[in-house]
Amino acid sequence: MNLKRFLVASLAIYSLSRLLAFEDGFPLPIGKESNRHVGVFKRLRFWSKDALGDDHAVTKGLACPMCLAFWLSIPATAWMNTSEHRVMDFVYVALAMRGLVAIMVRYFG
Repeated sequence: MNLKRFLVASLAIYSLSRLLAFEDGFPLPIGKESNRHVGVFKRLRFWSKDALGDDHAVTKGLACPMCLAFWLSIPATAWMNTSEHRVMDFVYVALAMRGLVAIMVRYFG
């Protein structure tokens, strides 16, 4: 396993999970010929709240950077192409990435 790729993927997951959970994202217009703009990530969170409710797992997961980090670590591990595709190595690396992101979320916000 390449340590540099692991660290870069972990930092990317941290950044993307914080972006999805807390930032508005780039603005998109609402409706036809509207002057109102709402960020795409904020719109996604509002959609899940309106369509699924406040207590749904998807709604809660979109507001949690550690939850998002878990799901984002799976494709990142596939991108890293670890150890001839052994399943347990895949799982270990995905969980290690998620753990590193959890440490970053805890100490850096």
